[in-house]
Amino acid sequence: MLTTNNEFAAAAVRNVLYIWDAQTGSLVNSFDDHFARITALLSVSNSHVNNVISVSLDRTIKVLLIHDVSRSRYCIAQRQKLTENVVLGLWDNRI
Repeated sequence: MLTTNNEFAAAAVRNVLYIWDAQTGSLVNSFDDHFARITALLSVSNSHVNNVISVSLDRTIKVLLIHDVSRSRYCIAQRQKLTENVVLGLWDNRI
């Protein structure tokens, strides 16, 4: 999966998330924050930040801010049931 602005590439193997620089192909970092297999990845980026959201069989949804990996990992959900996918949408309350 490429981030929205094609700056980074992300892939998951089992419970490890890998991030590469899409221009050079070099590995930027790897993260083993999940305790079970990652089932889905989603890129959420704009001109200032690159985020990757990962969903795992360990019932967590985590957000990784690629540009600030020292303090960039957040667990946004610890679910009772398994989550296999995440879909993001924009809400327009003017409708």
